[in-house]
Amino acid sequence: MEDANERNQDRYVRWQRTTGEHLSFVNNLFLIFSVGLFTFLYAFIDQSEKFSYSIKLAFAFSVVFNSLSFLAGVFCALNRLKDFRLTANIAKGVLDRVDKSTLDNQRDQSRELGEITWDLLYTQVYLMLISWGLIVLLVCLDNINKF
Repeated sequence: MEDANERNQDRYVRWQRTTGEHLSFVNNLFLIFSVGLFTFLYAFIDQSEKFSYSIKLAFAFSVVFNSLSFLAGVFCALNRLKDFRLTANIAKGVLDRVDKSTLDNQRDQSRELGEITWDLLYTQVYLMLISWGLIVLLVCLDNINKF
């Protein structure tokens, strides 16, 4: 029975590590998309001549949502780093035999930081999707008279 518990613990640790790696990858990917979208928006505004009010509005909202997405991504990465530091302190506390109440408090904090990290990642992705939708609208509005 001990062997099965040990194997399950190993699986859990492996899947937690894989989940963490994928979370970091998605966070970084959307940060890169955000920078690329800023580049596209700059090129778009630079090459176009006159804009209607609706194009200006779509452009402004796209910049705002893209900026918020970028900030959510940065805060997600920073929050994750804080969580890593806290987790390292918990592991060190177990080795140093720190009292249980301190470790439980740190574990609760780490759990909260983990939830905040996921919330920030989802926020980053949703804001980016809104920004992409506005970009599609922007391009359509800009090209509507050209068809």
